[in-house]
Order: sequence, then structure tokens, then C-alpha cells
Amino acid sequence: MNDLKSGILVVDFGSQTTLLIARRLRELGVYSEVWSCADARLQQPPLCLGVVLSGGPASVSAGHAPTLPEALLAADIPILGICYGMQLLTERFGGRVEPGKATTSGVCPTCSPSSCSSPCTRSSRMRFGSSAER
Repeated sequence: MNDLKSGILVVDFGSQTTLLIARRLRELGVYSEVWSCADARLQQPPLCLGVVLSGGPASVSAGHAPTLPEALLAADIPILGICYGMQLLTERFGGRVEPGKATTSGVCPTCSPSSCSSPCTRSSRMRFGSSAER
């Protein structure tokens, strides 16, 4: 039976890549589970090897943004913050998160077998618009 004692908990803050993160962990042979950031179980986090806080569309500077459950920090387990997750950790430990003056975007090649041949010529854009400082 797989359980989180030997795995990684991925906390979903609304990222489009949360399931991809969990799948990549599993491909590496690491058991993982995805829990919503609103999951009541986060108030008493499970014993696990570590936690990944996913990204999401929110910014910590928005009043309605999801928060970091304090119980996760008290659990004394490694935590990796990605995008929004990093903003949460930065703010919690006294850093400053500010909206960027301008958003930046990166191009990520995409391809579906029926629509293009290699090398891929289609792309999708990703936007990044915050900065974090200590």
C-alpha cells in the first residue's frame, strides 16, 4: 500500500501544472498525492518526505488569495514553493513580494501529433509578473 510516509504531498493552488508535477514525481518512483489548498486535512498535515506548493493564478498581494496553512510549517518537513507557492513562503518568512512593473512571458514549444511535424512550430506563452525579495 502506498502512503505519504514515503512520498510527496503536492498542494494545489490552481496551477495548470499541478498534475504534471505529481506525475513527474511518480515517474521518478516517488509516491505523490495532490490535495487542494482548501483541504481541511492540511490543518493536520500527514507525515511525508516533503511538500510541493504549486503555482496558481493568485498573487499574495491580492486580498482574496489563498493562504499558507501554518500547520505545514510546524510539521518540520521540507517544502518547495513553485511560483505562487514561492510567493507564500517568501512573504511568510519576512520577504517582500511585489507586482512586477511589467509582465514577462516565455515561449514554450507545443506540438500535437496530428497538427504538426517535428520540429514543433507552434508555441504557447507563459506569463510571469511578480518579484520576490528578501
